Amino acid sequence: MNAINYWTERDLIPFKSKYLIASKVLVIAPHPDDETLGCGGSLIQHIERGEMVKVLFLTDGSGGDFLNKHDPNSYVAMREEEAIEACSILGIQDYKFMRIKDRALGSSLSHIQEIKEEIRLFDPSMIYVTSPLELNPDHRSAADLIWQAINELRCSVKLAFYEVSTPLQPNVLVDISQHEKQKRLAASCYASQMNPIDYSDLALSVNRFRSLTIASTASYAEAYFVMDSINVIGRKLKDFFTLKKLTNVLNQKEDVLVSVVVRTKNRPELLYEALSSIRSQTYQNIEVIIVNDGGIDVQNVIDQFQAGLQIKYIQYSQSKGRSSAANIGLSEASGSLLGFLDDDDIFYPDHISTLVEQIELEPSIELVYSDCDLMRYEEGATEFLDSNVVNAQSYKGVNFDRDQLYQMNYIPIMTALFTRSVLERSGYMDESLDVFEDWDLWIRMSLHSDFKRVPIVTCNYRIIEERDYNYLDGQTKIYEKYWQIYTPKNVIRWLHQSQGQNDLLRSEVKRLKGEA
Repeated sequence: MNAINYWTERDLIPFKSKYLIASKVLVIAPHPDDETLGCGGSLIQHIERGEMVKVLFLTDGSGGDFLNKHDPNSYVAMREEEAIEACSILGIQDYKFMRIKDRALGSSLSHIQEIKEEIRLFDPSMIYVTSPLELNPDHRSAADLIWQAINELRCSVKLAFYEVSTPLQPNVLVDISQHEKQKRLAASCYASQMNPIDYSDLALSVNRFRSLTIASTASYAEAYFVMDSINVIGRKLKDFFTLKKLTNVLNQKEDVLVSVVVRTKNRPELLYEALSSIRSQTYQNIEVIIVNDGGIDVQNVIDQFQAGLQIKYIQYSQSKGRSSAANIGLSEASGSLLGFLDDDDIFYPDHISTLVEQIELEPSIELVYSDCDLMRYEEGATEFLDSNVVNAQSYKGVNFDRDQLYQMNYIPIMTALFTRSVLERSGYMDESLDVFEDWDLWIRMSLHSDFKRVPIVTCNYRIIEERDYNYLDGQTKIYEKYWQIYTPKNVIRWLHQSQGQNDLLRSEVKRLKGEA
């Protein structure tokens, strides 16, 4: 079954707003007014934070006089006066007019040379530019020129593609609710452009619509697709359309490495799907430690992912068991955050970014976990097709509660991400356990840190066969190991809590049936 069928809205568009922060910002405006209509709210925020902002107006805007009502020279001068007034309202004092003829952008080699020189002299940390999806040819040419300039200069900079006349699929939404009136006032400076079409009203209407997924906190938002120049250098602009899935750079801390331990044995087809799901993560700073527990060599599978993933491959000549495989993977991991993905499960694209963001929001929490889809397939299935599904449901997890964790393992292993610090304090997996080794690890970690559930489905727990485990024996080993926790007093208390919950449930059912 294709994972794309399970992508939620959160996989496709942000549900939280962000601030675009940069010490020096260069704004590429193909025409006077694009800087305000496309990214005016964000520019106000940069100015308020004391960040340097410069606007580079590329064309003279002469093509905006559709009805030929003005003398060409006076019209260009009027457009520049409007731009200066709009910049003043936005708080921008640094700007330059290149005065390239409208609809001729990119037609001369001098254009790219001038733009490169401006980038070299200003040395921005972020560049705003219209997206390659725009309808207007000058807008598209601006994106092409910036892409070309970054390739030739090979500079380190973030690119924020913005929308004016054509919507893009954003990976960043910036809340501009507090600056909507100021942006509207700046846009009103462009009186020459507002008849017969009120562009400012249309732009703010788009900003209103962009608040759809962040409406609980914002009423107006600007949308951007943000990417790092490392994803531009060596590529052509057409690659923008396939690179989009690779970049969610503002949703991650670039210095935080996440290590994913993948245990595998004799299932190369499933391993391929698991690795594909890691490669498709919006979070990019990932290393993968593949531990082959005595199965057939899977180097040919791994070779297909070497270009897109950091991979360490460890192969046992003989099986040493699940816990041993996990421990060697953990010991070889370099990341400060760690997680597991067994070869029969898959991550959805925002799995790691969602969990990393939660840990960053609450540094005192050292283990976070999500919900997952639970898919049971016909025994022995090697392809995850709809026709092979026996049972499908979303597993809605349990909010962190130590008492409930002691009674049952409600954290599927692939849903969890934890810090190296809590692992070192808790110890690695108990290699004497053949089953419930993850439950045992969670119990020990819970003695050192609180956990946090993220109630979002971010992965797929796929079951293709019933394993021949002695679960009763495994549960007994857990109870015996933690006899200080599983005291008669605690067990009786848990039973009473469970009974109370059942009584409440029965009472609610009666009430709903009208029997109470």
